[in-house]
Amino acid sequence: MADAAVKRHMEAMQRLLETGKHSDFEITCQNETFKVHKAIVCPQSKSFEKALTFAAGKEAEERKIYLPHDDAAMVGLLVQYFYKAEYDPIIADPMVPHFCNNDYYYQCDNKVVCPHHICGPETCGDDCFRFVCPICQSVLKGNGEQLVTHAKMYEIAEKYDVTGEKGLSAEKFKRVCSELWDDPSFPIAANLAFSTTPDKDMGLCSCEEKTILSNPSLWEKSEIEVLLSNSPGLALEVRYA
Repeated sequence: MADAAVKRHMEAMQRLLETGKHSDFEITCQNETFKVHKAIVCPQSKSFEKALTFAAGKEAEERKIYLPHDDAAMVGLLVQYFYKAEYDPIIADPMVPHFCNNDYYYQCDNKVVCPHHICGPETCGDDCFRFVCPICQSVLKGNGEQLVTHAKMYEIAEKYDVTGEKGLSAEKFKRVCSELWDDPSFPIAANLAFSTTPDKDMGLCSCEEKTILSNPSLWEKSEIEVLLSNSPGLALEVRYA
């Protein structure tokens, strides 16, 4: 019953996002305009709340917030988060309790696998022990550019004070990083995170530092050398690793 209610709620939120119905202000970025709702956006972003509270002139008259210096694709994902508490690419949570649908139990009760999993002879052989979901793996081993996406989403969440989305971006980055650390996009994402987050904010940087220290083959990449030259502490750790 509760799951069905949550599903209906999320479907209603999705319709609001897709149709823009009952929208009471717009976010404009480059050539993109997103029709949104104060009651949904403002409780999640103190920055947008302040912008609307103290709006004046053209923005107040048109009920618009202009973000000319942001990446429109990232703003679109931020808006997606406001309504879905998620943004693409969506990574299935592997720590979801799973119970086998079969009449006999084998040893499936209390196993923990992703929500995509269906027990059977072609999947886990009715035993979920160490089952690897091909759907989840395809996301984790997909385009390495998602590392850059998560780093940019972390940056935009910091900029507009969206605490929930910031935590989600950090979690996604950490989960994907272990699979894609050798992808050409990792050094780009690492330099982006180190250059755009405050010095005391280690949300992404701690994961990147651990990844770099654990994989010596990264040390010889020119992009990582640039990062190390700008991060004396990390460079010292690499030197004595």
